[in-house]
Amino acid sequence: MFQGYYRPSETELQKLWGNCIFAQDANVLLNLYRYTSETRKKLIEILKKIGSRLWVPHQAALEYQRNRLDVISKQRQAYTEIKQLLDDTQNKLQSSLRTYTRHPLIDAKKIMAPINAAFEEQAKEIEKVRQHHPDLVERDEVLETLTKLLDGKIGPSYTEDELKQIYKEGEDRYAKSIPPGFMDAKSKAGDQKFGDLVLWRQVLDKAAADKKPVIIVTDDSKEDWWWKHEGKIIGPKPELVEEMSSKAGVRFYMYRSDQFMEFAQKYLKQTIDRSAIEEIRSVRRSDEEERRKTGEFLFHRLRKVQFEKRNLELAAKLKDTQIKLESINEALNTPDALSHPEILDTLKSKKEKLEQVRRMLLVRRDELERRRYSVFNEEWGLPGDVLETARQSVLEELVRQAEEKEEVIQADQQIPPPRKPK
Repeated sequence: MFQGYYRPSETELQKLWGNCIFAQDANVLLNLYRYTSETRKKLIEILKKIGSRLWVPHQAALEYQRNRLDVISKQRQAYTEIKQLLDDTQNKLQSSLRTYTRHPLIDAKKIMAPINAAFEEQAKEIEKVRQHHPDLVERDEVLETLTKLLDGKIGPSYTEDELKQIYKEGEDRYAKSIPPGFMDAKSKAGDQKFGDLVLWRQVLDKAAADKKPVIIVTDDSKEDWWWKHEGKIIGPKPELVEEMSSKAGVRFYMYRSDQFMEFAQKYLKQTIDRSAIEEIRSVRRSDEEERRKTGEFLFHRLRKVQFEKRNLELAAKLKDTQIKLESINEALNTPDALSHPEILDTLKSKKEKLEQVRRMLLVRRDELERRRYSVFNEEWGLPGDVLETARQSVLEELVRQAEEKEEVIQADQQIPPPRKPK
């Protein structure tokens, strides 16, 4: 009872490592491209040591194939990004030091000379490394190694009917926040949001068919896989442990890649350099931080777009109200209105109501401006260059929307501009 809330004992872990299925997630395979050759070779050695117990769910293999070229491209792109970062930093230093060119005792050029030399030396070193970077698009040695290693060790795919049933089940599970995968519901479109659930179902099927316990190795850190307390991972989600026990009748556990390598020393009798474990841990943490910052940026960008949409809607309503008021003002001065008190009263009543609507819209617009001002000045915790690029992108979007808004409002002098937020 409550098996998922207890960490396996040392005896249970030894037994688990001794006869379990080691299911590898797609991110474990993709991260092989991010490691140095020495660390990559060591991790592959461990996977070979597992032998027939190594297994990859079809969903994980599919995601690996879909994302492989993107990961390769990003590794090559890093050289250009670093070179640009060095150039930008060098230019900023030069620009800052120019302000001291008239100082009687400071020789700005003399200060910059060794700094420029250091930047140039690093630029040459980066170019040298770039030229030796393997062309993995033409010949992917990682793919070749994995193809041989995983021959006969990739699970079967589901039929279209089976997938439809899983997607239907997923809608219900995600609505109830049943793991895994429910955290992808808002960040992924269409059926892609069910990728983790499909993988989990394949792992359940494998465990039930082989009657063997399972260890999933994954670098996914989301809380729909892991049980966390105050930011610290305790273990796999208890619900997953319970579901594996009830549907397959076996034990279940999870490790991240660095933990898997670390415990392989103990349970698989592998000799592993500590630096390899630290490198894998560093790559995983860097990837987690990048995903976190990307998620925050997209969230704030969405809020800004929503504010702009509401602002445009308010502008259109204000313009429509203003046009109606102008029309009524013209009608009030016509002979018919002046000679018929009932028409005059009706027009005055309509004008009063429109004035109330206009005042309400202006209040809403000012409130929206204050809130938008606050949102637009929030910091995202992004690196300076990325933050500046993001802000520039937002500003360009705002300029475009402002121009569209100007066409709608046409700088109507009877509608005052929003007050500056306090």
